[in-house]
Amino acid sequence: MRWFRTCLALSLALVVQAAGTITANPGVPFPGRPVTFILTATPDPVGQVQWSFGDGRVADGGTIATTTYLTPGSYTVRAVFRSSNGGALSPPQVAQAQVRVADHPAAPFSIAMLRLRWEDGGTEAAVAQGATPLVAFLDLKCEGTGAFQAQWTVDGVPVGTITRQVAFASTLTVDSRDLPSLPTTELGEHQVSLRILSPPVSFQVPVIRYFVRLDRGEPPRIEAVEPAQLRAGAEAELQLTGRNLTADMHLSFGKDIAVLAPPRILSSDRATVRVYLSPTARPGLRRIGVANPLGKARGPGNLRVLERR
Repeated sequence: MRWFRTCLALSLALVVQAAGTITANPGVPFPGRPVTFILTATPDPVGQVQWSFGDGRVADGGTIATTTYLTPGSYTVRAVFRSSNGGALSPPQVAQAQVRVADHPAAPFSIAMLRLRWEDGGTEAAVAQGATPLVAFLDLKCEGTGAFQAQWTVDGVPVGTITRQVAFASTLTVDSRDLPSLPTTELGEHQVSLRILSPPVSFQVPVIRYFVRLDRGEPPRIEAVEPAQLRAGAEAELQLTGRNLTADMHLSFGKDIAVLAPPRILSSDRATVRVYLSPTARPGLRRIGVANPLGKARGPGNLRVLERR
């Protein structure tokens, strides 16, 4: 034990910056009853965590530690830990919190209301494949005071953790914006729910759903070209105006007009392209064809070919 305290003191001496958060469950413990402390940090702690509970007791273990206080009062709880940064361990870091041990039992911490929804209030949503961000919302009301901890899940797989200190009878809303966007790469229906870690629940946690659809979008379209007319034998740069213009689109003016280089995209509705008209190009109106993987279209933009002088 003396060796542990010496190591703990040395670790604290090397700490250059406080990091992480400690929450207690219940938030206001009382003597003789266990209290659980939860350490959260970004990045996640690696290896053992050294705990001191402010009453002379110490322990080492993981990110969750449990102790029992014998007398009321205010105690400083500390957790010393390391995290991984690109494969290398960080210097020791410390998280600290004050806990007040009451002289009588507090109201039990429990969930009075829990609702999952999308931003529009509904329980179902449809999104295009690859769409971001997709955000879920949690409305929560608790009885008593304590730390609410749960994991967001998609199709039963955890994708992120929620930890919130909840005051007596308070209502709060939590969303998933702190996570990467809920995944939208796999087509079909997906279920979003919670795996509640604290407090214990006896009810079925609700589920909301989203459907990922294949949204191919619209093919490109050329609506106008400038200059609108050229003579046979000319070389020129054309200014194109249209919709959904992309760098992978292919342009066609007819077999006697050559596209000299891929189009240069200025925006989704503006592009330029350099062309050469054969000296024998047939005079007349050419409707511009365009195609990319989303489809193909012809016109309404057109180029008038004039006879060579």
